Amino acid sequence: LLFAKYDEPDEYGFRKLISHVDVQYLDGVRDGYLRPFEAILHDGQATWLVFGRDAQRLQLSDMERSIYKVICEPGYWHGLVDRVIERVMEVKATIDPDLRGLIAARDIKHARAVTKYIKDKYPHVRTLTAVSEDGAEAHEALSRFRAANSADVLVAVQMAYVGYDCKQITVLGILTSYRTEGYLRQLMARGLRVLKDIPVESQ
Repeated sequence: LLFAKYDEPDEYGFRKLISHVDVQYLDGVRDGYLRPFEAILHDGQATWLVFGRDAQRLQLSDMERSIYKVICEPGYWHGLVDRVIERVMEVKATIDPDLRGLIAARDIKHARAVTKYIKDKYPHVRTLTAVSEDGAEAHEALSRFRAANSADVLVAVQMAYVGYDCKQITVLGILTSYRTEGYLRQLMARGLRVLKDIPVESQ
């Protein structure tokens, strides 16, 4: 990084960044620029069939890899999407009508299935999709989603995670199979921005 200072190399040759300020999430909550958040973790099961082999019973909470085998099953994610929509509508009705939700899908096919499910089951919910395959349309959807009262839910695959800033995102549905801590922290941070026009305690 330009203008940054680094420690001496460690035994692996890595040089750690010397920070001027160290700020943690709880500092942001205390100082009023990040929201406190609550999370609900949902477990799930699936039966995985491979031709010529015995059926494999999968328990999401026991899996470290290949969790897409559970989270991409409609029988699992339909219920989670229902909860996201329910919560988005609740915060819009009780806190502010411009609050929104973000659903992080595993891949493009999954994102399109999630969007279709929402539009079919909840036609009153304004939904936008941002996937790289859509090129300029995806970037247009990201820009539109930032605009006031533009949509209720954004379904995306990575495009709206790291660095995307829409402070109205309040509800997250995490259906991605990534389990890297830094990645998940960035994704969850999309829903932690404090809005100046709403009392902090209600956020």
